[in-house]
Amino acid sequence: MKAVILGLFLVFCISCAPDLATVPASFEEVMAAARARREAIVKPALDDLLPFTQGRTPVFDRQAIERFLVQRPPADYLSIEDAVADVEDLFNLLRDTYGGYVYFGGDGRYEPVKQAIIDEIRRNETVIAYGTFERAVAYNLSMIVHDRHFTIGRFAAATTAVWYYSTGAGFTKDENGFRNKENGKFVQSLTGNDDIEDVFRLHITEDGLFEWRPVVLRRKQSQASATTSLTLVYKDGFRETITLLRHTGRSYTQEFATLNRDRGFPVARVTNMGFSASVSASGAVARQFLGYAEELRDEPVVIVDLRGNPGGSGILPMEWLHILTGEVITPNFLSLDTSAIALPIIDDEGNIWNASTREANRLYWPAEVITGGYVAGLLCQRRITEREPLLILLVDRHSASAAEVFADLTLNIHNTLIVGTATAGVLTFNGGANLSLPRSGLPFSFGTALLHHSPGHLDEGVGLEPDIWVAGDALTAVAAMLKNAGFEGTP
Repeated sequence: MKAVILGLFLVFCISCAPDLATVPASFEEVMAAARARREAIVKPALDDLLPFTQGRTPVFDRQAIERFLVQRPPADYLSIEDAVADVEDLFNLLRDTYGGYVYFGGDGRYEPVKQAIIDEIRRNETVIAYGTFERAVAYNLSMIVHDRHFTIGRFAAATTAVWYYSTGAGFTKDENGFRNKENGKFVQSLTGNDDIEDVFRLHITEDGLFEWRPVVLRRKQSQASATTSLTLVYKDGFRETITLLRHTGRSYTQEFATLNRDRGFPVARVTNMGFSASVSASGAVARQFLGYAEELRDEPVVIVDLRGNPGGSGILPMEWLHILTGEVITPNFLSLDTSAIALPIIDDEGNIWNASTREANRLYWPAEVITGGYVAGLLCQRRITEREPLLILLVDRHSASAAEVFADLTLNIHNTLIVGTATAGVLTFNGGANLSLPRSGLPFSFGTALLHHSPGHLDEGVGLEPDIWVAGDALTAVAAMLKNAGFEGTP
């Protein structure tokens, strides 16, 4: 996942799923369910942040931190003394600045992990191989840190949660329950712990038709399989075991933005949120994407395609929607940062950029210093913007971080739909600059801020559920759905 924001400039997982299993499959009723979902969201309050300020006082010493900004080639071997010194430096930095330090248990959890790493290092005689050192640090930290923005060397301290979907028959729903469209049987129950009402999600097909299909979430902390199974028990006693496939997607490494018409409907697409358009030399794509919002303001339907977008600047989605709607849309989470000063960002060419301008920060991410030197952001009250034109957002499992900020923002605009699959779930913390330990050269990255959501909203690794899941290609399905609902595209 590409993450480029530190400090107050944050990059943005599962929102409470819409209650669509009991909604008749008509476009009007789907929109009504989406509206109800938006109105039911509760934004956390400042008091919800205070427990995460206890047990440490953040220390942000820019001069001390700058030595971690130097990118060093990894050493083949380290002396035991150098390896231990690097571990001490890393854990001191985590305590001083990491947004998840208190969240994951503070000193009571981190100190034993640090000691376990040091003990493992000291089991070597005089030197330790770089790969052994890297694995010792990454493995032990992964026992307590579950943050998809947190990386150590080649490893990510990530919680794995996997969504599985069915490629088989669709289902209808009426007062008798879920009915298999192929065999005509009604489902009585599911084996195991799966709840029938929770498993069946509303989908649209590539013909633009609504139907229900099984979607299963499996939470794990290790590599998950490509398939899982689900046994349906029908009301006549017949049992059917179906294979569900793992939801994946495509992540883009190139940054580009396009604006095209698909079957007459405008589709703005951006593959990376990049840097803020106003300060980065690589901001051409961001500026191009912002220009699309100006062009699309008067369109009755706008489709934004964020499939495969791994994130970037958390400010860019706010800028885009401000231009499109004429109003500042704020997200449904709060930020708690350990620093009032953003760390610089170093791009692939070695240029140093700040994440955004102070003006943009004050407008889109207002913040204030609270207890113990922490900085709380986005304390403004939640408000849903009324808007007549329809905005549809396409997402998938590779829509991450700042792309999820965009998805979360659409939940504060009426007459919007999120369509596709669940997003990646990379927004419990912000992303960070690329750092390295001073002796080993071990690269690492983490953010300084906690992004606090209400329970069940944007869980790490789980993601934000769409209003409508898709059986097939999302853009094809949406265009057909719009045509079926009476919308007319233009050339």
